[in-house]
Amino acid sequence: MGDSAEVLLRLQCRGHANISATHDNTLEFSLDSEITGRATCVVGVDTRFATPAAPVAGPILVIIAAEGRSAQVRATANSRWRPGRNMVLRRGPDRLPNTLATEADLGSAQLPRDLVATLARPDASIEVTVQRDRPDAATLVLYRATGPEDRLAAEVAAAGTVFAKDAPARELLGGTDRIRSGAARPIDQDHLRAALAADGRALVVATSGGFTEEIAAVADRPDLRVEILGLPAEQSVSAVSPRRVPVLSLDAGRTRGLVRVLRTATQHALVVRCAHRDFPRVRELLLRERVAGTASFAMDVPWLAERPWRGPVSALPERPPGGNADVLLRIEPAEETNEVPEIPAVAIVRALLAEGVSAKTLARVLAETTDYSRRDAYAFVHELAGRSPER
Repeated sequence: MGDSAEVLLRLQCRGHANISATHDNTLEFSLDSEITGRATCVVGVDTRFATPAAPVAGPILVIIAAEGRSAQVRATANSRWRPGRNMVLRRGPDRLPNTLATEADLGSAQLPRDLVATLARPDASIEVTVQRDRPDAATLVLYRATGPEDRLAAEVAAAGTVFAKDAPARELLGGTDRIRSGAARPIDQDHLRAALAADGRALVVATSGGFTEEIAAVADRPDLRVEILGLPAEQSVSAVSPRRVPVLSLDAGRTRGLVRVLRTATQHALVVRCAHRDFPRVRELLLRERVAGTASFAMDVPWLAERPWRGPVSALPERPPGGNADVLLRIEPAEETNEVPEIPAVAIVRALLAEGVSAKTLARVLAETTDYSRRDAYAFVHELAGRSPER
């Protein structure tokens, strides 16, 4: 990786009488010339770029200097951010479109008060320097690329080692001026583990397929940070798993149907979609059913889907982040298996649905030929209708 003093961005701002810097969780450089007293996170206005602006990624050091006073903020840059938006540093993980960086080690309220007093002077000239910083924790970035994007270039520049998972990825990484020529090397699990140990940040780029082998290679490192870029929540919730097991997808809207599948699909992974408000109910259901094994969840918004949570079912948080975003929850079986089992009822219903048999007819037959009640049969069939398992 490059020198830790490598400058990525230089900004110029000015002070404002309404700067109070009292927000605990965020710090913002505003493009606007005027702010009100409600802008408690703003520490500079009328922000302009003193150097050409481009997306940045990885660990950064942000230096704020004004009239001989200064402060430093360490954070992780968000390569989704684009110039032309306000620049927010967040202490939390939410990568909103205006988020320059997350995991900041302080908010505006923690800035030195003598510096804040200077920032509150309208005539104050403020200089902000964003530098490359060294990682404080090992991070594995898994990137599904579709072309020579600016974001990919930023992630390549931030990585200690770059791996190409397939031939198109190698061509993409080696044949674009914006991306370091020759930076990519073929994927190898031993090299991947060594890169994370030595450099702290490794990037794996693929144009298709999943990342099961890469996740499996580092499954013994619970402290490892994993980011999954370029995949929707439906895929990132499974991409963080090192296990290849058959998957059933269903909706958590009907509790009885979910309970029945939980009790039956003991060797499947279940990917359950639920509304944000329903997550506590689904969590309690899993604990009540004494579901063992591992779970992961991702939020159905791009800036939260990039960091899926993974851990024991018993450690699922009571509430996920993400406001009103839907939750994609993957529940894995407790035992490893090389078999690919098929639930008879699921296999039959899915096959008949594919042949055009109506859900109403299937529900009636299922109720007449099994121990399903009419209501449960109807719920079960409609949970499968229109959905196919991930493979």
